[in-house]
Parts: sequence; C-alpha cells; structure tokens
Amino acid sequence: AGIMLARYAGDEVLDGLMRTRRIEDPLPEAIDRAFEFVMNNVQSTTTLVGARRVEVSQYPPEVVKEAIINAVAHRNYSISGSRITIWIFDHRIEVKSPGRLPNTVTLENIRYGVSFSRNQFIVKLLNNYGYIELLGQGIPMMIRRMREHVGREPDFAEIGEQFVVTLHGER
Repeated sequence: AGIMLARYAGDEVLDGLMRTRRIEDPLPEAIDRAFEFVMNNVQSTTTLVGARRVEVSQYPPEVVKEAIINAVAHRNYSISGSRITIWIFDHRIEVKSPGRLPNTVTLENIRYGVSFSRNQFIVKLLNNYGYIELLGQGIPMMIRRMREHVGREPDFAEIGEQFVVTLHGER
C-alpha cells in the first residue's frame, strides 16, 4: 500500500519539489512516520503565553494525524498500483486517498460524523492500537479545530477515484 509524501517549495507543484519520503512500514509505524514528516515540514511560530514561549504549528497536530489515519483506515486497497499521497505546500496540505467515499457516506453527511468502515480489519487494528475510537467524530473534530485555528474548514472532495482532504494553513 504505502504512503508517498512530498514537500513543495511554494503553493503549486510547479514551484519545485524540496523533499520526498516513501513509507512502506506496518500501519502504526507508517502513520507515525508520515505524521512526523508532515509536522517537520510545516511552519510554526513561537508566541508568549504569560512568561513562557510556546510553539504553535501552522496546523493543529490532531487534525493532521486524523487526516493521515483516515486515509490509511478508509482507502480502497483493491485499487492496485496506487498509494496514499500527502502533498505539503507553503499554505496547505493535501491528503489523497485511493477510493471514493464508501457505501452511504457523502461529502455532506461525512461532516456530521456519518461513517462506514470499508476495511473492518484495519479499523479494528487501529482501534486496538489506540489510533481511533470508532465513534465517527474525527471529521467533525477536524472541522471544528481548523475553524478555531485558521478560521477556515478543511475541504473534502472526490476527484476521480480519490478522496482528497485539503487543510488550509495560516498565511
């Protein structure tokens, strides 16, 4: 299956590729390595909270992790020759997962926690490892946290045979 990550130099693919990583580890390690790569390749700022300096990421870490976990848990593994791709730009992250939304899940109702486990074994494994809770609250949490963090919700789209989540970062 695998995950392919790319960090671009600007806001478009044509701005130039800075670095890539190909991950083909067991699922829990793949999630952790992909998350680490993304967080190491996005901007952060330091702000004062009282007398303490606190680092604030361009994206809420829990939202980035949720997008990666969802891509791994819900991708369509029967589409051979494809992989999850994560593109990191200066002001957005695109997480692309092979396969359209499953069953009765739509771009509208996913926002309210409607979910369907296409890969029940993988979902159970990720639940056992503590990555997911099986409550369907990941997407609503992402929407809320991104709205609080940057004032803009993630974009969810089906493009061809891919489900794409776009996180918009602060400029």
